[in-house]
Formats: sequence, structure tokens, C-alpha cells
Amino acid sequence: ETKELLGIPKVFIIQACKGSTEEKRESLRKCGDDQHNQSTDPNQYCTKRADVLIAYSTSEGCLSYRNTENGSWFIEVLKDCVTNPEYEKMHFVEILTICTNRIIKYYSDTDETSEFTQTPSYSSTLRRFLKFEKGEKKSYFP
Repeated sequence: ETKELLGIPKVFIIQACKGSTEEKRESLRKCGDDQHNQSTDPNQYCTKRADVLIAYSTSEGCLSYRNTENGSWFIEVLKDCVTNPEYEKMHFVEILTICTNRIIKYYSDTDETSEFTQTPSYSSTLRRFLKFEKGEKKSYFP
């Protein structure tokens, strides 16, 4: 209900189980990358539910894992990606996609030979691309 937050992105990162199901890791054939062009023009209207992104450490109904020494897989990979200079100009959803791929590919509940992993997910009503660029604070809408 805070009017000062209208039009400003709100990001929630949730590290928690969303159920008790252990998600099996399965091998897939390598898929090609599709390029999708999206307009970055701001919508002239706004709602209370717009400009929110919620990132979850796992999918609905599934367990979320953590390493007893290194902590949460999701938070560890997300931190590494957000602070990686190679990803500095990427949209946050692109970074979340990289995180999902890394977790499924490299993490398991015990070791790389395990059949269980987790699949992060997110929900978004962002109207613009959200980037975490270093330097001067920028407006969400120029």
C-alpha cells in the first residue's frame, strides 16, 4: 500500500523448501539457445502487483538443499553470479536462468553422482529489465 514503491522493482529471494519431494536429476540432450526479443519500453500504467520478482530456491513441492559447510546451494550460486563481472550487464532473470542451470548441472544432495537435485524457480511481474550495474545509482525508468 506504500505509494512511494509504485513503479520501483521489489525483489524477494526465498531460500526454503516448498514441500518434501526429492526432485530427481535426469539427463537431457543439449538444447540450442533461442533468442527472444522483448520490448523494453515502459508501460505508462502501473498496478500494486507490478514490478515484483520473487526468486525461490526450489520448485513447488520440492526440497531445498544446503551444504553444511558452504550453506545454501541457491544463495551460493546466486551470489557468485550476481558478483561475476561477466554477468554485470545481464538482466536479473538471465542471471536466475544461469543459476538454475548451474544448480541442476553441478549440485546434488550428496555429490555429483546423486540422483537428486533442486530446480530454482521465480515469479515475475517486472515491466522492465532489471540489472545490477556497478557505479552510479540509476532510475528504474529513465
